[in-house]
Amino acid sequence: MSSFAFIFLAAEILALTTVSAARCRYTPEKLPGKIEKYNKCLSIGFDPDIEGCVRVVREGMKLRRNDNRKCKELEKYLMKCGHTCVVAVVPVDGGYSDFGEWSECSAECDGGIQTRVRQCDSPAPENGGAYCEGR
Repeated sequence: MSSFAFIFLAAEILALTTVSAARCRYTPEKLPGKIEKYNKCLSIGFDPDIEGCVRVVREGMKLRRNDNRKCKELEKYLMKCGHTCVVAVVPVDGGYSDFGEWSECSAECDGGIQTRVRQCDSPAPENGGAYCEGR
């Protein structure tokens, strides 16, 4: 192989790498950390433009202007990397409702039984969450 061909080949590889790097400025090693920072932005109320991402609204939480600017900048670069959010299926464990009314007594005098019931629907288990324990 002549040195000219080698240089030409090296220039093509460099050009492909540069195009790829121009699209996504983060290396594969740094990308997970940047995504984690973006998730933090979402958790403090940043309103996302990336497909599938959802803002978390917390009472009394207000996103500062400087944080919004930093999150927007981070989002811009993550979009160039092709980042999308995946909605995770979160298991919800069941919780008991309040007890209902007492039943009528099973006997008129001494020794009768009364019962009352509660349901596992506050909330009902979802997405593989645990059913209520106990009674």
